[in-house]
Amino acid sequence: MPKNEGFRSRNYQLINQFTNHLDFSDGARLEYDPVRLEEDFNGDQLDPTWNVFADGAGGGLVRVANNGIFELRTGGANDDTVQLSHQTNWRCADEGTSGLQTDRVVFEAIVAIATITTVNVQVGFADQIWYAGQRLPFADPDVPNAFCADAVVIGFDTDGAVNTNLTGLANANGTTQALDLTDAFVAGEYIALRIEIDVLGNADFYINGTYRGTIATAVTPETLLTPYIGIQERAGQAVRNIGIDYVRCYKSRNYTGQTFAATTTTTSSSSSTTSSSSSTSSSPSSTSSSSSTSSTSSSSSTTSSSSSTSSTPP
Repeated sequence: MPKNEGFRSRNYQLINQFTNHLDFSDGARLEYDPVRLEEDFNGDQLDPTWNVFADGAGGGLVRVANNGIFELRTGGANDDTVQLSHQTNWRCADEGTSGLQTDRVVFEAIVAIATITTVNVQVGFADQIWYAGQRLPFADPDVPNAFCADAVVIGFDTDGAVNTNLTGLANANGTTQALDLTDAFVAGEYIALRIEIDVLGNADFYINGTYRGTIATAVTPETLLTPYIGIQERAGQAVRNIGIDYVRCYKSRNYTGQTFAATTTTTSSSSSTTSSSSSTSSSPSSTSSSSSTSSTSSSSSTTSSSSSTSSTPP
């Protein structure tokens, strides 16, 4: 085909406008939104940059033996929780002001819950890697009293009396809001959840790619947030489970407006200590990896014990 020089010129101009969103990788591959975290859970072990905290006997992280799935599994007591988080490195204050879809901090996850009774699930951005005292970032979906200072999540909580669907929950430095997203989990079925936050802290919510609404000033733009998934057992004596297929966060690389100043405090990364003692409800375990697999047959079901390391969370 003959080359269309005019078309090539327009494409070059378009690319030139979005250099902060584009990255040329090895092999001249063009990548969009070069600041990104992508986890497909394909390994036998969870990457050590992730954190898992469980309170209650038997709760933790389990690797499922197929399709790159990790499972958060609660203990069986009321309000037992398991929380998965990464690092508090994400904020929307650095984004552009064009109003384009590109000027966003984005969280995406594909998850499924096995049972949709007596369960509380919260998925999104949070300001802590772990919430103590058998808590998730928000206490409930109706009047969302918050244990976080800043967070925006998509929640589903069977304790809700008004907001019984998937609900957008937000707290911007003490100002909490809730938004009915008019969709719901189906037991055992995966669902794609996405939150996009602009430079002002406004959050758009998407379910399976469909826009479901916006919470204005959902978070404080300067607050550093972490990708977060939490599950909590509600009002019963049954274990609750959430399967996690995929987590992705991405944003533009806006460095021109940022500054650097030398710090006076020296920090170094240190490996966590491990112990063989079982966790207690007052000191939840931090699980860095698990290699449990499950297999079933028509006559019996065999589950191997998960191996994990534990330490007292910070």
